[in-house]
Amino acid sequence: MRESMPERRARGGPSGAASNPAHAGAICPAGRTDLPTERWVQDMRDKNLRDVMILLGPHPTFADPSGKTYRGRQSIRRLYSEVFKTFDSEIVMTEQTREWSQNVCIQTGTYTEDPRTRATGAIAHYAGTFRFSYVLRPKGEWRLARQVWTAE
Repeated sequence: MRESMPERRARGGPSGAASNPAHAGAICPAGRTDLPTERWVQDMRDKNLRDVMILLGPHPTFADPSGKTYRGRQSIRRLYSEVFKTFDSEIVMTEQTREWSQNVCIQTGTYTEDPRTRATGAIAHYAGTFRFSYVLRPKGEWRLARQVWTAE
């Protein structure tokens, strides 16, 4: 899978050469642990498309468990809009790691989700891993740059 610029920087890759090696792999620093993941989960439950879009960075990507990738705000807006119209869902996310370098934080963990299709009432069950890449914006707010989901 092609790695995004923030992820290369976070691991100190070619474009992240300026990263401070002392911070590579470190837990997000004190005072910078305010990632909006719980806010995003609540937005999913509330179907708050407006706030989901606020949480995205300027050039976000979203990779679903099938490997399909959505690039850009318009593409991701259409995806979330369709999901919100089609499903009611309860998602539970459990963080496993949080690493940072400069203005990037990578959060990984596991999830379970039980979406109910509104039209039929059918309930599915999904589980897998997530990897969220956040970028710290100039005003001090974390924004989602990349979401990657896998299925077990």
